[in-house]
Amino acid sequence: MSEKQYLTAPDPAETKFPKGVKFIIGNELAERFSFYGMKGILVIFMTKHLLDSSGKPDFFDDETAKGIYHLFTAGAYFFPLIGAMLADILWGKYKTILWISLMYCLGHGMLALMDLGPHYGLWDMKPFMFAGLIMIAIGAGGIKPCVSAHVGDQFGQGNKHLLTQIFNWFYFSINVGAAASTLLTPVLLSIYGPWAAFGLPGVLMAIATFLFWMGRHRFVHVPAAGWAHWKQETFSPEGKRALRNLAPLFLIFVPVFWALFDQTGSAWVLQAQGMDRNFAGIHWLESQIQAINPILILTCIPLFTYVLYPFMGKFFNPTPLRKIGIGMFLTVAAFGVSGMIETRISGGNFEGVSAKSGLSSWSASQLLDGDADGSGWSSGYLDLEADDYKSPELVVRLRERNSWNINAIEINPFAFVGELEPVESAIEGSDGFEEYTAYKLETNRLDALADDERTAIEQLPDLDSMAKTVRVFAHMPGEMETISTTNDDGSITESEEIAWTEIGLLELTGENKLQRLDFPSIQASKVKIVVESNQGNSPIMKLGRVRVIADTEFPASSKAQSDGVWPDVAALGYMPSIAWQILAYLVLTCAEILVSIVCLEFAYTQSPKKMKSFIMGIYFLGVSLGNLFVSGVNFGLNGIKDAEGATPLDGANYYWFFAGLMLLASFGFVLFAKTYKGETFIQGEDDLEVIGAEAEAEGTEAR
Repeated sequence: MSEKQYLTAPDPAETKFPKGVKFIIGNELAERFSFYGMKGILVIFMTKHLLDSSGKPDFFDDETAKGIYHLFTAGAYFFPLIGAMLADILWGKYKTILWISLMYCLGHGMLALMDLGPHYGLWDMKPFMFAGLIMIAIGAGGIKPCVSAHVGDQFGQGNKHLLTQIFNWFYFSINVGAAASTLLTPVLLSIYGPWAAFGLPGVLMAIATFLFWMGRHRFVHVPAAGWAHWKQETFSPEGKRALRNLAPLFLIFVPVFWALFDQTGSAWVLQAQGMDRNFAGIHWLESQIQAINPILILTCIPLFTYVLYPFMGKFFNPTPLRKIGIGMFLTVAAFGVSGMIETRISGGNFEGVSAKSGLSSWSASQLLDGDADGSGWSSGYLDLEADDYKSPELVVRLRERNSWNINAIEINPFAFVGELEPVESAIEGSDGFEEYTAYKLETNRLDALADDERTAIEQLPDLDSMAKTVRVFAHMPGEMETISTTNDDGSITESEEIAWTEIGLLELTGENKLQRLDFPSIQASKVKIVVESNQGNSPIMKLGRVRVIADTEFPASSKAQSDGVWPDVAALGYMPSIAWQILAYLVLTCAEILVSIVCLEFAYTQSPKKMKSFIMGIYFLGVSLGNLFVSGVNFGLNGIKDAEGATPLDGANYYWFFAGLMLLASFGFVLFAKTYKGETFIQGEDDLEVIGAEAEAEGTEAR
C-alpha cells in the first residue's frame, strides 16, 4: 500500500477554518503547559530548592538565578533560528516539529530525574538541571517558529480573512496552558518536590507530541524549499527587502520589549517575595502570581479583538505598527509600577544569613501578622545535639537601603504551630531518617483530620519553637574585617567580610507582645539577629514581628513617614499588597497583546512564501537578544557587588533602569514606523499573492 499523500498547499476554495487547526491548537496548549510550568518555578527552584548530593542546600543568589533564567530563555529563543532553517531548507515544518519535540521530552526527563540524586546520595542537582535546560532550550526553541508558521500555512486565499482570528485563538491556547501550569507547578514544587513539579510538564510535552502526530494527515505540509531555492528566495529582491524592512523592528525594538516582559518570571517573582500575597482570600505562592498574565490574556484578547480595535478604528487606522508602538509605551508604564512597588518595599526581604549561620535561609511561616510587619520567619529543622551546631541567624537590611542611627530593637516571638515545614526523605539508617519518619507520621495524622480540626491545631501557639535568647548585632557602613580560612591542604585563604558590632542580648518571654532591647545610638545599615535558644527543645526556631527603632530625624522623602511606620526602619517594616503587582501585570498584558500577538502575525505576513519560518526565527532571535541582555546585566551586577553586596542597580533603581531603556526604544520605534514600507504575503495554491499596504505603518492603499 502506498503512503498516503499529504496536502502541500491550502485549498483556495476553503472559506472556513482548516481541519488540522484543532490538532495544532491542542498541541500548543499542552506544549505551553510544559514550558511555562517548568519556566515558572525555575527561579524559585534555583534560590530555594537546589541541593547537592548529600541533600544540603546548594542555592544560587538572586542575581545568578536571574542570569541563568534569562540565559536559558535567550537559548530557547535563539534556537528558533536553527529550527527555522532546518524546516525551510531540509525537513519542512512538520518533521522539524515532530523530531525536535523528542529532545524536548528528554530535557524534561532530566529535570525530573535530578531529584533522585540528593535522596540517594548519587549526584548533585546542578549538572542534571543544566543538561535539562539545554535540551529544553533546543527543543522549545527549535519548534517555536515552525509551529506559528505552520498555523499560517493552513490558510489560503479563501480563508485568509480568518488569519487574525486564528492567531488570537492560537495565543489563547498558549495562555490556557500557561495559566494552568503556573498555578499548579508551584504547588507541586512546594508539596512534593522537584520530581513532581518538573515531571508533570514532561508528561504534558509527551502528550503534545502525540497530539501533533495524530493530526499529520489533516495538515497542509508545505515542503522545504531546499538549499538552492531557499538561498535564491532569501536573497531575492523580495527576501532582501523583507529582511531589510524587518531587521530594525525584530533586532532592535523587539529585544527591548522582551528584556522587560520576560522579567515577570525572574525579577517580578523575587519582588513578590517581599509583598503581602494574601489576596482574594488566597495566600499566593510567589511564583503563582505569574498566572495573572495568561488569565488576563484570556480575558483581554476578546476585548481587544471585538471592542478596542473597532473603537480605535473610529479615530485612526490601527495598523500593526501603530499597535506595537502603543504597546511599547504601555510597557514603560508597567515597569514604572514595578519601580514604585520596589520603592515601597524599601529594602526588600531579609537579606540572608552569614557564613556562620546554621541555616542557608529562613522561610515564611504562619506567624504573627500585624501592621507594618511581615508574616514572620521559621527555620528549617536543626540538629540541636550536633557538635558543630550553629545558631540560626537572620540578617535584615534597613529601610530604603540607607544607614540610620538606631537605638532599640523590638521583637515579638509569638508564633503559631502553622503548617509543618517539609523534611526531605532519607534512606533508613542515614542522617535525618528519624526526623523524616516523625515528619511523615505527623503529616499523615494531620491529613486524616477534618479541615477545621487541622486549622485549629495550626493556629495554636507554638510554645516550644518561639525564640527565647536573641543576640543582636549591627553593621556600621564601610566596616569590614579580614577572615582567614584554613583549607584542606593546610593553606590559608583570606577574604573580606562585613564587620558586626554586638549591641545586646534580649531575653524573650513567650508572650504575644513586642519586647524591647535599648542600646546606645549607633549608625547601621543592617541588623543581624542570632537566635541562640528557643522556649522548648524544638528543632525549629521561629520569630514573629521585628522592629528596628531609629532616632534619626527622617528625611522628607522617606517612605517610612508616608507609610506611617516611623520610626521602624527594619527591612520588613512594610509589605505592599500583591494587588499592586497585579496592576503592573494588567498594564503589561495589554502591552503584550499589542506587541507580541501583532508581531507574530506581522512576521508571518511580511515574509515571502519560502522564508516564513526563517523570518519567524529572526523575530525570536530578537527575543533571545533581549534576554541575553538581561542575563548580562545580572551577571555583571553580581560581578561588581561591593563587600556589602550592593550594586548601582539595587532596589527600585533596577526597575527604573529598564523602564528608561524601554522609553528610549519607544521613541526610536516611532521614528522607525513613520518610514516603514512593506508587503504582505499570503500562501497561495501555486504562487505568492502580494497584498501590499495592509502592513504599512500609514495604511496607504494596496498596490
